[in-house]
Amino acid sequence: MKRTVFYFVDFAHTHPQLYRLMFGYIPDAYTYPRYRLTAGAAFEDLMELIYGYKVFTISDDFGPNDMAALGSRAQIGYGMYAMLCGLSNLFVANAIEGPFAQTSNPRESIAAFLNGILDAFIKGDLARVLGAKS
Repeated sequence: MKRTVFYFVDFAHTHPQLYRLMFGYIPDAYTYPRYRLTAGAAFEDLMELIYGYKVFTISDDFGPNDMAALGSRAQIGYGMYAMLCGLSNLFVANAIEGPFAQTSNPRESIAAFLNGILDAFIKGDLARVLGAKS
């Protein structure tokens, strides 16, 4: 899972314009049926990668009540996806002057930064990382 996040963020960092195009940072991206289907299929694959099994398929016909059930079944996956997008967007928005641009090895510095965040998320270390008292 960590490797997926590292590659996803690295892709966003090294190819910001392609990342923007691929992830709908263009006006009305979701009005195009082909784009919606492809984005849905990619999300389906990501959930399978996170959980190790198919959580849903893009051909499932979800109604309003089904979405609540799917949300509870894939809660960790949605959280991981939100974090993944947020971290990637951080590097896309600050591609040139980003926080690691001045380090001797930006990729290594980014990987160390991501590793700490992911450990806090995956291992539940957020309170310790933030210095909260138990």
